[in-house]
Formats: sequence, C-alpha cells, structure tokens
Amino acid sequence: MSKDSESETFLQETGPAERKQDTSTSLVLANGLDVLSLVAKTNGELSLREIGHILGLSSTVTHRLVATLRHRNFLEKNPATGKYIIGIESYRVGQSYTETMKTEAVAKPILQEAGQRLGVNCFLGVRKDTSIVYLYDFSAARRSSIRLAPGTEVPLVATAMGLSILADLSEARLKEFKDRVFQDNAVGETFLAEFDAQIEFARKNGYALIRSELFPGVVTVGAKIAQGHSDIEAAISFGLPSDAASEAHLAKLGESILATARRIEQALTS
Repeated sequence: MSKDSESETFLQETGPAERKQDTSTSLVLANGLDVLSLVAKTNGELSLREIGHILGLSSTVTHRLVATLRHRNFLEKNPATGKYIIGIESYRVGQSYTETMKTEAVAKPILQEAGQRLGVNCFLGVRKDTSIVYLYDFSAARRSSIRLAPGTEVPLVATAMGLSILADLSEARLKEFKDRVFQDNAVGETFLAEFDAQIEFARKNGYALIRSELFPGVVTVGAKIAQGHSDIEAAISFGLPSDAASEAHLAKLGESILATARRIEQALTS
C-alpha cells in the first residue's frame, strides 16, 4: 500500500480515542502533547501506526494530531521512510526553555550579592506577551520584604521590568503594543500620558522607574537584560520603600541596576 493510500485509510477509519476525558483539561491538547513527547523520547522515527498503537489512540485521532503538529512544524516527516521526527518548532520551544533556565541560574547569585550590598528587594522576570512573569525574587530591603511566587504574571505596564522591556521596542512595535493593549482596556488620557512619560524616562536613562509598583509605598527601578539573538526578553528590578528613596538615592540605584544588568549579560556570554 502506498503512503497516500495508507493516509486515506487512516482518515476513513473511525473510532473514539480510548482515553477518558478529564473535565479540567483539554483532551485534544493532552493527546497532542503526548504524541510530541513520545516522538521526542524515542529519539527516532515513528510511523502513524506506531504512534497510535503506543498511545492507544484511534487511527483517525492519530492522523489528525500528527497532521496538525506537522503543519505547525512541531513534527517533520522523513520523505525516505514516511516516519515522523521532531520538527524545528519543537527545538525552538526547548531552546527557549533552556535559555530561560540559564538566565535564571546566572542571575541568581548576582542579584543576591547586589540585594545584600544595596539593601533592596531584587526580582528577575521574562516577558510573556503583554505580561511579565516573575522567575525569581530575593528580599534584602531592611524595612520592606516583598515576595512574589515564581510564575506570578503581572501586566508589563505595571512593573519597572516591563517598562524597561517596552522602552527597548521600536516606535512601530511600541505603537502596536499600545493599540492592542490600551484600546481594549479603554484607559484614560492621564494614564496614557503617564505611560508615555515613563517610556521616555526609561529611554533617556537606560532604566525604568515606577514610584508605586504593585504594593503601595514601594518604588522600583528596572533594567532589561540584553541577550544577543535570543528570543527571551528578560529584565531585573530593585525595590525599596519610597520614603527611603531620595532623588539622589534613586539616581544611584538606577546606576546600580544598569551595572547589575551588564554583569548578568557578561556572565551569560562568558
């Protein structure tokens, strides 16, 4: 039987997947991820029949899942064997995870040293679309200990880390972001003016500044971590009580966070 005929046979066959639905999750997505995980773990080539047999999926379900993953470049088909291997998009996702973990591992000791020396709360985060995801925090502020669980998501516009990332965008990309985020939220002119001023400040000084971030009475400075050609957009921030931060102190703190960001960048490339 030719490969085309085999595919037609799979499409014509019917039968539900043998797995029971977990109402708290997506069965289709779970099956698709299982297919992807199976091909990755075998580190070789698998046919449609082999994938369906190992996972206990019907021929129709297997064909549709594999076709979708192939269309999205998560799987590739070897034209010589007709079997499937991991695709380029799977590699990109894995590489992104590796780079994120590397950034966190490199940044931790540097942030701890800076936090203890400066007496501030330190944070590390990465961009996820319109949010900043907190990866790590270290509290050394003498009168204000702030802890955020890893994985906490906060809008980019509400954090110094997020503003430092946005300030690094081109005018075209920043406008696209503002049109997408602010239009849906129908924010007022005062907020937009404040946002524009914060972006202008960050571009002029190299670091972002928010005088009341997440928690009242806490002032925060943030700086982006440049990572060459990496798709990861990461940033760090320092926070301390606003009543303990004079203008001169904030200026020095801005210099310190830029120096800390450069140390992390150098460590990532060394």
